Amino acid sequence: MDALLIQHKSFYESEVRKFSATHPEPSIKADSYKKADSSAVIPETAICVRLRPLLPSEIEAGHVPVAYVRPIDGTGNVGSKVDLHDMRVKVTTGKPVLETKIFSATCTYGVGASTESIYEDVVAPLIPWVWDGGIATLFAYGQTGSGKTFTVTKLQLLAAEDLLGPNRLAERREISLCAFELMGNASFDLLNARKPISILEDSFGVTQLVGAVETKCTTKAKLISSIEEAMALRSTASTAKNDQSSRSHAICRIRIVNNDVTETPDGFMYLVDLAGSEGAGDSKAHSSQRMKETRDVNVSLSVLKDCIRGRAMWSAAQITGNLRHIHVPYKTSRLTQVLKSVFDVKADRSCKTAVIACVGPRLSDAAHSKNTLRFAEMLNVPMPVGKKRPYKPETPASWTNAQLRQWIPSNTGSPPVDPDHLARDNSGLQVSQLTPGEFLTRCCETEGVTAEQAKAVYDKIWRMNIDSQTSSRETQAQAQLQAVEDNALSSAKLPATPFTSRLRPGMFIEVKNEYWRQNPRFTLEPEKVILLGLDIYNDQGLEDRKKSITAFEEGEDRRYICARVEPGLYAGAYNVFIAKQRSVPYSDMIRELLFEFDEAGRYYYLSV
Repeated sequence: MDALLIQHKSFYESEVRKFSATHPEPSIKADSYKKADSSAVIPETAICVRLRPLLPSEIEAGHVPVAYVRPIDGTGNVGSKVDLHDMRVKVTTGKPVLETKIFSATCTYGVGASTESIYEDVVAPLIPWVWDGGIATLFAYGQTGSGKTFTVTKLQLLAAEDLLGPNRLAERREISLCAFELMGNASFDLLNARKPISILEDSFGVTQLVGAVETKCTTKAKLISSIEEAMALRSTASTAKNDQSSRSHAICRIRIVNNDVTETPDGFMYLVDLAGSEGAGDSKAHSSQRMKETRDVNVSLSVLKDCIRGRAMWSAAQITGNLRHIHVPYKTSRLTQVLKSVFDVKADRSCKTAVIACVGPRLSDAAHSKNTLRFAEMLNVPMPVGKKRPYKPETPASWTNAQLRQWIPSNTGSPPVDPDHLARDNSGLQVSQLTPGEFLTRCCETEGVTAEQAKAVYDKIWRMNIDSQTSSRETQAQAQLQAVEDNALSSAKLPATPFTSRLRPGMFIEVKNEYWRQNPRFTLEPEKVILLGLDIYNDQGLEDRKKSITAFEEGEDRRYICARVEPGLYAGAYNVFIAKQRSVPYSDMIRELLFEFDEAGRYYYLSV
């Protein structure tokens, strides 16, 4: 223990007691988002602080706590502020002085708080979000030896129990686990004997883990054992601060596939145990290899801080309607490249992020604990409240509930989605932030609306939000040109007249499955086709061609040559197969469909 603390320990403890007496407990409650459900709009970024208790060996050595939580829950363990005390000696007088810094966070947890309580407040609200197709990320940050791995490991096991618990067995989901670690620019699979993997970006801008093993987990025991197996292979080394210091970022990715609503995108939960940050004093005895590891870790943590803060600032700007450009440097670090879907402001899915800053308890670590709390406080971007966002017709996120309800009936296809089911009492911003699963479930509550149509409505709203952000940074002429090139998806509407009176070549139509007539007892999914022309050579029992043409003109049993439209390689994509033709009776036609052609991918996508 430092000689300064040994000499002035009683002074330090006395000054801390005086400070606590003059700073009573706050009367406000912590801004936690506990017990949220899947339909609630929970904060996009939450920053929490956890204080590690002193170990028996540290207490025996005479160490004293450096930080205290201002309690608000009656137990003294949960609050919203942290007081950090540091003791210095004045150069002029040689007398000790207590310096106190006060840090704020979404929620703070004292030494008596259990990991279970942290899970209930921070992680449990993210489970239904991921279950319905959202993306959530949990980071544990702090000095080496501050309890990050202990906290994340327990949270991983609690999440596994929640995901495969008895209350979720009624819903059909496939849960898969992928675990890997990042050391500088190298990546290793923790479920495959630490074999190297590659992190690449495909032609659609999606980050892929090439060579990584993904294990399907059908039981709680399987998921827990896979997590424990992966974490046991993580790279650790002995340092001056910690006998088993983590030298890499460990990422546990849980993927959830919805088999009830197949149009719902996969949900992802990333549980990230970051490598411990180290200061200059911690790395004095490091070898050249350890010094390189420390440098890589500190650089990646700095980039991560910029990305989390940048994303939070962008979210705050969306609330106020200030669409100025905010740069999020997620391509700078391998860690943030893997988590591109979390930080990319142009992504078409909303994400939730939680950060747990773990603080070392010893007074001798006051400088490093102060840096950890500064890191956490910088990420805690306050969300603006009370300022009304300016209305823009092309931006759903700016709509009020009344404006959203007015837009829904004429822009959600046929049959139109019921505004009472989709909008409820939410604004356009809140509906835009719903998980895909919750959005599709609301749409499908309207009779006749299919999951495919609901997915097209979801994509349309997201496309309008993204296009409005892009056009706001372009000149008016460029924006108009881009709208023409993109075929103005937001203005695409079906004519009011029945499609049967407008049949023409090139029209996309949904028809009854051709095997339905052979097996009327079975319920078969309708087919999608593109109309090519009249089938005047199919006589259907008519005596001659002249009689056939007369029958067509009179509307008797008209038939049309159509080409099949079948799913492509990518989710939601379709391709036209001209060679696969069939004759479709007029009576088998169900409704007209709108498709948008993507020139880059050479695929059609369903629109509404």
